[in-house]
Amino acid sequence: MLNMYHVDKESTVYVMKNTNVETSSMQQRGQDDVLLVHGGEESEYSLSDESYHSSYSTDVEIDGEEHGGDEHYKKDSRTIKVNSTFENVIEFRRALVHYAITNEFAYFTEKSEPTRVTARCVDLGCKWRIHASIQQDGITFEVKTLVEPHSCTESKKGANKVASQGWIASVLKDKLKSDGDVSPIVLQKWIMKNYNVDVPYMRVFRGKEQAYNDMYGKWEDSFLQMNEFKEELLRRNPGSVVERAAGTYSITEHEKVLNDIDEACQDVRTYLDENHKSIWSRCKFGIMATYDYMTNNVLEAFNSWIGDARYKPVIDLLDCIREKIMIRLDKKRRLLKTWKGTLVPRTKRYLNKISKNLGIYEVCRSGENRAEVKYMDRRWDVSLDDKTCTCGVWQVRGVPCIHATAFITFTMDENWDNFVDSYFTIEKFKLAYALEVSPMPARDQWVHMDIGEKIYPPAIKRPPGRLRKNRIKPNDEPKKRQKCGRCGEYGHRQKTCKNAASQDEESTSKRRRENN
Repeated sequence: MLNMYHVDKESTVYVMKNTNVETSSMQQRGQDDVLLVHGGEESEYSLSDESYHSSYSTDVEIDGEEHGGDEHYKKDSRTIKVNSTFENVIEFRRALVHYAITNEFAYFTEKSEPTRVTARCVDLGCKWRIHASIQQDGITFEVKTLVEPHSCTESKKGANKVASQGWIASVLKDKLKSDGDVSPIVLQKWIMKNYNVDVPYMRVFRGKEQAYNDMYGKWEDSFLQMNEFKEELLRRNPGSVVERAAGTYSITEHEKVLNDIDEACQDVRTYLDENHKSIWSRCKFGIMATYDYMTNNVLEAFNSWIGDARYKPVIDLLDCIREKIMIRLDKKRRLLKTWKGTLVPRTKRYLNKISKNLGIYEVCRSGENRAEVKYMDRRWDVSLDDKTCTCGVWQVRGVPCIHATAFITFTMDENWDNFVDSYFTIEKFKLAYALEVSPMPARDQWVHMDIGEKIYPPAIKRPPGRLRKNRIKPNDEPKKRQKCGRCGEYGHRQKTCKNAASQDEESTSKRRRENN
């Protein structure tokens, strides 16, 4: 009964033994008649791997015929069915890994070729088996055989063995896109929580790097598009400067760059020639600086501002910075429309703050706009015409110091515009954010550039250990002080506080007791 032979064609019957046979189907496939009888268990009459197809047929020939029920596999699906199709062999292999992990079992591959893949459960007593092969188009993969259900229990302990680096990269893509850069430890716990798989740390680390490469391309390849990005940026934003300046290594090249700067702006070259050899300390800053930031943390603040874009390839990093600057300039211009007066709000708040409680200072005028301001046994010379004070704060910051403020309030002159540098006016703020950064199309719409030279990434050697992300704080930077939530003083915590509770704390505690 199992073999029915005729002169012109051969019929092969697959039987899965069960007392209650539910369905049966006959499919005509070229030269073969294949009968699949589905049941609960596979009997001992199942044919061997070599006899799944007759000697007159191949996987490719079978794929050439039309058969109903083809269903394209959906990403991250927990089920795989017979006739499920996949874009290519790589997608099928990853889907098989995902299927095994979500169903908590492990498998081994009998055949893993570009045209066919066969896998079995690692438990030899389990009959689970899957076979897929390539279709006639030479790309699409289709599941031809799936013997289930999966009945073993011991293999569930080894599900993490099939959690490959490629599978980790595929499941992390959406999370990295939504949550940004996440540490491997957090990702390791996330995989354990969602897929019940405990994978090693380094496998998660490499899977994360592969996910970034799949999403944004390799870091090395991104340098090859630098010329196209530059030309597209200049084409969209005429007048922009994209050149080397500080990165020159020879005197000749340095002079060449300075000459180019001289053609654009003579004042810049003159200023560089006069101040290039100066010692950069605050006491020797020019009075035009009007800047009170002494550290190099501007770069670190910028790194914090761009966020997770730091870990993207260079083209995506530059494009993200361009987009952030474009959005920031627009926000500043819209914020500018809500301001009133002549000074920026931050300067107004500063002047309002230092204008209070000035009675402790004694003002002794020597002229209309000059005075000697005294406090206890100390005194300062203040000149309103020159906008100077011997303490030096007014000259550096560009806004009156507390001694100059005491003299200004003494003269009853409420026009602060006369004593504040023009950099802090709304008009200057408007000029600073007047230019717009034009939007850019997607990368595939850029003008292709072939200038005969390619840009390659720098030759770097990765240091051992985990890479540093936080900035290095200088020794003279003030430490963050702990503030007590009970008494409001610094230097201790609420748990060890021995002082009396402040009035706000008592009111809060009283409200809590009333609510309870």
